[in-house]
Amino acid sequence: MSIKLGGVRLKIGFLAAAFAALLLDRGPWRLLALGGAAVLLHETAHLCCMRRCGCRSPTLEVLPGGVAIRSDDFGALGYRQAALCLIVAPAVNLLLGGLLLLAVPKTAGWARFFGAANLALGAVNCLPLSFLDGGRSLECLLLAARGPETAALVRQRADIVCLLLTAAVAAALTARGLRPLPYYAFCLYCLLTWAARQGPRRKKKIDFSPDIG
Repeated sequence: MSIKLGGVRLKIGFLAAAFAALLLDRGPWRLLALGGAAVLLHETAHLCCMRRCGCRSPTLEVLPGGVAIRSDDFGALGYRQAALCLIVAPAVNLLLGGLLLLAVPKTAGWARFFGAANLALGAVNCLPLSFLDGGRSLECLLLAARGPETAALVRQRADIVCLLLTAAVAAALTARGLRPLPYYAFCLYCLLTWAARQGPRRKKKIDFSPDIG
């Protein structure tokens, strides 16, 4: 399904729609709605910054594992502009989440959950993994400052270190008798996404896919 919303084209796959419908039918819909609002804020920040930097008619694709934003003009941006478009969204999530958790009283449960969702989304996307906003923005800055060889080396090492750290935290939580399923799912997502990217790296325009959220 494809919908035109002003200058943005929204594409929703059948699996994504079915997955969302199942969650809304079985799960706590208000929590899902607040989490979705945090994701919407994240993607809106990406889109606004892209339009501000000169990208026209970006396409937003809703996938079962996240959201992808694509624009044919994005590859023409300078590295610093691309880094700004990538990092602005987690920065907005972190700022709003921190403000809500600091300013909203503890009795306002839904508002605090929305703040926590924004904080978690922003923190996750700041990780220097090559398939998250933090890793992609770091790669753009290194390409501008040090060149492709240094950027590739740092990207590879950052991926390995982050994956080892996430696995170590999962092992420590399990050893303490804690089993946070969302964190385990995040670790699995990181491992599978990293493994899928280990083939020959094709030269292509930078985009936001796959994006957490």
